[in-house]
Amino acid sequence: MKNIGLIQWIGLLLLFFCSLSGTVAQVVINEASSASLYSLFDEETDASDWIELYNKSSDTLALKGFSLSDKRSDPKRWIIPDVTIFPDSFLLIFASGKNRRSVVDHWETAVWSDSAWRYLNPDYEPHPDW
Repeated sequence: MKNIGLIQWIGLLLLFFCSLSGTVAQVVINEASSASLYSLFDEETDASDWIELYNKSSDTLALKGFSLSDKRSDPKRWIIPDVTIFPDSFLLIFASGKNRRSVVDHWETAVWSDSAWRYLNPDYEPHPDW
């Protein structure tokens, strides 16, 4: 009889300690879009499906060797190259079928952070210095 109580306690302790382990996903699919015709384009200005991954952990995570697929019969259809996601950061993956191996980690802009900004309010005449 005492052995049954001991086994139950051991089982409860194992369950408790297993729940403390980091079994929660650290990288999650944050957003996905199918045929983004008007919002986001790849380097060749093609619109395609895309998936945004988010690293919600406090660790930098390496994704090399992980894979994405839209077919159960082929779970390693596209293997993620040597990519890392920093803590609290995002990674955008285009599902274009182009099998890119390089990663675009930023987007270029024609406006720089130190550029002077001016705007035109259509309800008023522009300032004389405009």
